[in-house]
Amino acid sequence: MTATNVVDLALACYRTPLAYQDRLSLAAPLPEDIDRLLWLANGSPEVLEAAVRQTGAQPRELRDAARFCIQQWCLVRGADPHRVLGVEPGAPPEQIKEHYRLLMRLFHPDRAAGRETWTDHYASRINEAWTALSRTPDRARPDRPLYPRNVPVRDTRRPVAERAVERPRPLSSRQPPGRRLRAQRRWLPRLMGWGGLTLAVMMALGGFYLDRFSVSRSGFQPTSAVDSTAPSGAAPVPESAAAPVAGLGALGPFLAAPDWQALEQREPPAQPPVARVREARPPWWAERLAAEERPLTPDELENLMSRYTGAYQRGDLNGVMALFTASARRRIEQDYTALFATHHIHGLWLRDLRWLYHGRSASGSGHYELQVRRRDNGEPHQLAGGIRFTAQKRGHQVLIEAIEFDWPGN
Repeated sequence: MTATNVVDLALACYRTPLAYQDRLSLAAPLPEDIDRLLWLANGSPEVLEAAVRQTGAQPRELRDAARFCIQQWCLVRGADPHRVLGVEPGAPPEQIKEHYRLLMRLFHPDRAAGRETWTDHYASRINEAWTALSRTPDRARPDRPLYPRNVPVRDTRRPVAERAVERPRPLSSRQPPGRRLRAQRRWLPRLMGWGGLTLAVMMALGGFYLDRFSVSRSGFQPTSAVDSTAPSGAAPVPESAAAPVAGLGALGPFLAAPDWQALEQREPPAQPPVARVREARPPWWAERLAAEERPLTPDELENLMSRYTGAYQRGDLNGVMALFTASARRRIEQDYTALFATHHIHGLWLRDLRWLYHGRSASGSGHYELQVRRRDNGEPHQLAGGIRFTAQKRGHQVLIEAIEFDWPGN
């Protein structure tokens, strides 16, 4: 591509983008003399005047065509740092710097040409590409080391007094090992005495409470209350299982041997209700699996179509692409990008949508009405035709798997 027809190519791609999809794709190489296109998009008087004489188009249309092609060639999704800045690998630093400056003048939010909200994120991508190319290993590494490898570097920042190595103190100034051992032994009897006293107090309090209270399933209760509220169907507990050893006072409950056979007879009547409650409650994973297998509902499809028409009318490309699956997004992203770049969307209406449900997927067909206006000359267009959707529910998210519509000229 030479300097004489790069403007003609940009103008043709802007007017009929669907006819030049192969030249606007990421696999296509960058055209030559893209510097001329950058100056044209920035409104250079000399380049703009030459382009008007060459093509006979209006200056506004030429600038819009240059901006559109720069977006499609340089700022397409998945472009590497060299393509974002519009240079080839191995380009000189002066060319990289000049392209970075022209792109920032074109898409920076504070500039007049970049005040549209749908181009604000281009400035961050240009800055990231400039950072990546300006910090390459070849430019970051100096030509030669600051010091030879075999010559040690002297510390000239700190004084000699601060760099002096601290020598260990003499042995006479250290604490002898015997003195440290005697200091540890001095605290050992006190520790054992306080520990034994604490243990004795805890045992006395435990025996006092066990002597006056009985332990049941509902907690600590007085002995009289436990005896009076015994269930009618439960087997009586022998006195040998609850009576403490006589003559030991508060330590009797610790030394009494319980009758385990009598205690086991009281538990079977209470176990069946607990087992029935556990069987009635389903496991947690069953509830989660049932929620994930729920079929697609009409409310979910209505919400999906409402989000689709809302994002479409706002011209929100990212919002529209988020409603499609990954496979569908790769097929339609180029068409939606070209449509939103060349037209203002005034309204989209879906009429008479009828759905056929297939479990977690559904297919629907109806009619659409679309009102748009071209960005270059303001010419309005009203389109209508049939439209077909295929939606699928993945987990808790409903996405559009395929879309087909009648478009003029197809």
